[in-house]
This record gives sequence, structure tokens and C-alpha cells, in this order.
Amino acid sequence: MIPPVMVSGVVIVKSVSSSGFSVDPSGLSDVFDSISSAIPADSDVGLSRSGQFSGNSYSIYSPKLQLLRDAVIQPGDSIRVRFRVEIANICTGEHRLLLKVTDVMLMHGT
Repeated sequence: MIPPVMVSGVVIVKSVSSSGFSVDPSGLSDVFDSISSAIPADSDVGLSRSGQFSGNSYSIYSPKLQLLRDAVIQPGDSIRVRFRVEIANICTGEHRLLLKVTDVMLMHGT
């Protein structure tokens, strides 16, 4: 079973866009393995290991859990991500799991 909310370890931001951000996927191997092990072998659900998180409405916190109202994440930042796993229907009829960010802990900025 995939937990409704998951938290990554510390990962490095690679890029940021209006629809989300991507991180170095090597820091998410435990997360990917956990999700993959919960997907039945005969399932048509796919998981991209790209390190892409979708969503543009998320809060950013300090390691002391202080809300950083004016903060933005940038490439090179070290963060932890709290996210939900959602199923999306692709136009080809496939199902893909998306990592939807809920909030970010900024561990160290650039």
C-alpha cells in the first residue's frame, strides 16, 4: 500500500517551473523503491523515476518549521519534500503516478 503522504530525504533541486520542480532523482531511490514495491506486477500503472514534482501551490518551511512566506526554491537548493502520490490517466490509456508536492522544507539555499 502506498501511504497517502510521503516525505523525501534531502534532495537537490535541479530546475523550477510554473508547474512544479525537479530534483536529482538519485536522492529519491528509496521513495521510488517503496512506491514500486506497492504496485502489483500485473498493473498498467507506471512510475517515472525522473524526480519531477508537480504543483505550484506549496508552502516552504525552515528546518525549525517556520513558514518562509517570501521564500522560493531555486536550482541548487537542498530540500525535503512532502508529497502525495496521484494517478493520472494518460491519453494513450496508460496510468501514470504523479508526485504532487504539498510543502517543502528548505534545508540550505543557494
